[in-house]
Amino acid sequence: MRNLSARAVQRTLCLPLMAAIVACGGGGESEPAASPAPAPAVAPQITAQPSGVSVAAGQTASFSVLASGSPPLAYQWRRGGIDIPGATSATYTTPTLTVGDDGALFTVVVGNAAGSVTSAAATLRVTATAGGGSGGSAGTLTVGGAEATSSGGTFVAQPAGHPGFPVVDAGPTCTGSGMALVCASTRILTWGEFRGSAGTLTELIGVTLMSNTSTSPGLQPGEGVNGLVVTYDPDVTSAGGSGPWYSLICGPALPCASLAASGISVDPVARTVTFTNVTLGAAGGFSGSVVLNGTLAY
Repeated sequence: MRNLSARAVQRTLCLPLMAAIVACGGGGESEPAASPAPAPAVAPQITAQPSGVSVAAGQTASFSVLASGSPPLAYQWRRGGIDIPGATSATYTTPTLTVGDDGALFTVVVGNAAGSVTSAAATLRVTATAGGGSGGSAGTLTVGGAEATSSGGTFVAQPAGHPGFPVVDAGPTCTGSGMALVCASTRILTWGEFRGSAGTLTELIGVTLMSNTSTSPGLQPGEGVNGLVVTYDPDVTSAGGSGPWYSLICGPALPCASLAASGISVDPVARTVTFTNVTLGAAGGFSGSVVLNGTLAY
């Protein structure tokens, strides 16, 4: 047998070794292990809805929400569907309130990288300042006509000590979408006139503001008013309400088709209802009429 040369031995040993090195990825540095993929973000969910708040005029009100989801969570509070500047935390405190703020609806949008969710609406109730007065929601109205008992009295909305004068809101309710979106809402307001040192309630004015067929999403009661029902009871002290009462209904496709033509104007910003020679006919089988002049605030 021939003796293997040193060169042959070297080739015999090195070739398998090189093949093994190549099979293992060469002789360079190894790649680091790949990091696990981050977990997908979880969209926010509201775990505790904001609750309605009741305060007296001159106070503030606070609303809060609890939400879960991947951080960071962003918050935006809204009043009547409109963003409130600077209200971007889980709690929102209003400015000082008046009875004109009664019935306002507050929501909050909570969002993160995975999406957003809007809370249920929380209703703000603002009552007249305790101890008397009406928080400025009053007005002087002249009621003329043979059937009227007042020649010019001060009617107070939601007077202190008379819880039977609530502001009643319905809506807004909306149907359709986009340009076909239609919203409707109502706000029922009541004013009373009080006479004598004991403050006896003698007369009532009731007004229902109607916001119908509006294409404004999030329309709140008392805004965009295009319909109105007004009733006047000149003698609420009558036993069983046996005396006459008077009313007028205005709005699209109603007996009084135009507020302006009837002498009625509503300012939802100033929150006033003004009557200029507005005639109310008798209702409930009675005859006669009364004429309203003046402004009521709400």
